[in-house]
Amino acid sequence: MSKNGVVDETDLKILKLLRMDARLSFREIGKQINVSTGTVSDRVKQMQRDGIIKGFVTAIAPDKLGYKVTMLVELNVGREKKMEEFEASIIEIAEACCIQYVTGDIDMMVLIRCLNQEHATEMLDNIRTLEGVEMVRTHMVLKSCTLCGQCGCDCAWEPPFLQKF
Repeated sequence: MSKNGVVDETDLKILKLLRMDARLSFREIGKQINVSTGTVSDRVKQMQRDGIIKGFVTAIAPDKLGYKVTMLVELNVGREKKMEEFEASIIEIAEACCIQYVTGDIDMMVLIRCLNQEHATEMLDNIRTLEGVEMVRTHMVLKSCTLCGQCGCDCAWEPPFLQKF
């Protein structure tokens, strides 16, 4: 059982099933991995307490909601601006899905969902005007392939029109 963030084989089996379908009942999970419903419940609660399970979300297909363009935006931030302050300004962009701090010639990459190319141009114009931006380089995503069947970004991403609820 998960103790202080350490998981065993049973925990991993539970995680795999929940990752594939977070709506599975504890009873169904127990049946599939040959443990009791109570065991599944206890282990899920423990993994939540340990921060292994951060939450349960609905994976949204952005293209089905009209978000047809995905961009990866590389950014360099000036030394006068702290990364945490700059991150806060990116978080304010509703179309921003994911921020990754990276090594190499750039400081961060941001995944942005846009309705169309005009919307993408507007987003880039907005980003270029943010205080601290030194360099912006963009990449349009042609196709996404995920190994797990769900992208962490897609699971957490919320279209701007849903954010008001």
